[in-house]
Amino acid sequence: MKVAIKYCGSCNPRLNLARLGQRLAALAEAEGMALASPEDNLDAIVILNGCRVACADRDEVRRLARRAVVVTECSVNGLEVAEADLAQAVARALRDAPCQRRV
Repeated sequence: MKVAIKYCGSCNPRLNLARLGQRLAALAEAEGMALASPEDNLDAIVILNGCRVACADRDEVRRLARRAVVVTECSVNGLEVAEADLAQAVARALRDAPCQRRV
């Protein structure tokens, strides 16, 4: 599975996005997922937002992949998750989420 990570601008972060991105990268590698750039033909994109405004969650970003997983502060796809469990919750969402490409 080819996955990209999209970061918000971190203007008002309530979450350490760099640390979460590192955890996701390590977890993706361990689970046989390949991190890719948004220009690649992506299976999924993880959209990391540091606060609830979720400025990075835009249609043009979601259209880059067949499925999107959205992290907003301490939630994954709208479900509250403890910060320590975010990386595992994202990995679970990547495995379990149906394709949801927007056109």
